[in-house]
Amino acid sequence: MFVDNDDYIDKDYVETFVIEAEKGDYDVVIGGYRRTDEQNKIIFQRKLPNTPWGKYITLTPWGIIYKRSYIIQNDIKFLNENIGEDIYFNIQAINISKKVSIIDYIGYNWFYNRKSVSNTLQKNFYDVNINKLIYSCYEVMQEKGILQNDDEKDYIELFWILFVFWIFIFTGKSLTYKQLKIEYNNLFSLIEELFPNYKRNKLIGFNKLKGESLFNRIKLTIFMILHRLHLGVIALFIYVRLGEKING
Repeated sequence: MFVDNDDYIDKDYVETFVIEAEKGDYDVVIGGYRRTDEQNKIIFQRKLPNTPWGKYITLTPWGIIYKRSYIIQNDIKFLNENIGEDIYFNIQAINISKKVSIIDYIGYNWFYNRKSVSNTLQKNFYDVNINKLIYSCYEVMQEKGILQNDDEKDYIELFWILFVFWIFIFTGKSLTYKQLKIEYNNLFSLIEELFPNYKRNKLIGFNKLKGESLFNRIKLTIFMILHRLHLGVIALFIYVRLGEKING
């Protein structure tokens, strides 16, 4: 198990995960989390749905228990990068084995530290080598046969579409419109190179992607419609700037 240095866990956290792992002889068990602040107030919390999409919602090493022998035998390692190394690790861990369980439990407290790497470094788009991260993950998935499963490939493909949108939403205010347009086209060209049919992903739609909130499904569907109409950059730029004004 992993716990970040600023975070903390509930008293029954380890016990709950161990019992579940042993009960089903699982290689990976995934739970939910809550976001807390300096006053220990809960900002928000999320239980993960027990659906195929549930294991992609948070690809962090925390909130999860792994069977040590499974990780070692499959040579699952972190990427040598300061951002995205956890995605590289977990995209393998949740897909190599079919013995993955999602539990209806929240016991991990993800502390919101305004000075931490995840809350400062990622706000500048150029601090992260996103192309290298996506390529590295794709290569290791190819190497280990993960992409041979067509059903799973749809979820992986969708994860990277959402990841690209998330990167721009999180770092977009550091970019001018011209920069955003260049990088947007660059990253989606990469997605198209690796996943040629991504625009027709069968999980995109208002009533699809079970386990994701209706609000997020609506946003995804609208963004993809605009993206196909070559209006994605404009919509994203407005969305980021509007969010910036709302959040001050």
